[in-house]
Amino acid sequence: MQKRSAESQDTTTKRSKLEPLDPFSVLYDNVRNLVLDYLTLDCLFDVALVCKKWGECVEGHHWQRRKLTICNFTDKQLAGAAAACPSLTKIDLEGCVWITDEGLQALSNGCPSLIKIDLNSCFRITDEGLQALAKGCPSLTSINLGCCNEITDVGLKALSKGCPKLTIINLADCEEITDVGLQGLATGCPFLTNIDLYDCYRTTDKGLQALSKGRPKLVKIDLSSCEEITDKGLKALSSECPSLAQIDLSRCAITDGGLQALSEGCHSLAKIYLSYCVKITDEGLRLLSEGCPSLTDINLDSCGKITNDGLRLLSEGCPSLTKINLAWCGKITDDGMQILSKGCPSLACINLCGCEKITNKGLEAFREGCNVWPPGI
Repeated sequence: MQKRSAESQDTTTKRSKLEPLDPFSVLYDNVRNLVLDYLTLDCLFDVALVCKKWGECVEGHHWQRRKLTICNFTDKQLAGAAAACPSLTKIDLEGCVWITDEGLQALSNGCPSLIKIDLNSCFRITDEGLQALAKGCPSLTSINLGCCNEITDVGLKALSKGCPKLTIINLADCEEITDVGLQGLATGCPFLTNIDLYDCYRTTDKGLQALSKGRPKLVKIDLSSCEEITDKGLKALSSECPSLAQIDLSRCAITDGGLQALSEGCHSLAKIYLSYCVKITDEGLRLLSEGCPSLTDINLDSCGKITNDGLRLLSEGCPSLTKINLAWCGKITDDGMQILSKGCPSLACINLCGCEKITNKGLEAFREGCNVWPPGI
């Protein structure tokens, strides 16, 4: 009896030294995730802050494994997410119009490992928010600032100094960005591969020259509606960026001379968009076809000087073409369709809107020569 009593007392002593049993954290993962699924965002973040174990459970939740994609976030919710998920590396806040610099400050304080953030249309963000991100998230490699109209060169300079690993940046519709900001970006971010400057209308050849310098890995750039970009800027781009595969020059003030520069320096070019580049002629297509044989996608919307001869030259040099936009190219006739059908058998998508000289005869020739019918837009 004395022996059993001693064993019982010893067992009780051992149990008293153990930590209290936490029924939530010891549940099977699938069961625990079912419980978490029923919680609102605010409640979920409150749960994460109860203790370390519960925080780890929330962080490992199936919809939030280091990536967060939520709409209509507020600063409060963003602060909660940052506190609950310190290992967060990717977050998509596109269209979260209530997010301000305060939310970005909390995010940068709580998530130092962040590498990708989408702030498209978060129009309350200013330079102060970018400065916070630059200070707290040095590993950032991708940022989307499309339609963040309050961003200026000041914020862009701060970002370039604090985030040297940046490879992808979207500045579409950031109307306050000028060549000064692009020069800062060029200096601080040597690894850029993808740049979107759509409708950054203050951008000129000077900014493009700065961005191009020492950029051998640049593969994609959007300069559409940057009406101050000319052949001079393209010459700098082509001489420094041999890996360029995609470029959008829609509504830029370029001529055949700009296409000559691209054909001489960017032989890997696969996609080029030239809509409303009204100075482009058949000679430009000849130059492209000779220097860029890998071309698969070209947009010539409203390039009214293009004729059937240009299509012949293009088809002879770029037989792998799969998509072409000829909308409002009024000089193209049925002969042009026959040329494309014979020279580009892989052509699968064509836009002929406004091509009034194209008849059923031309469409029939296209159907017989190409692999896909009907042509798409």
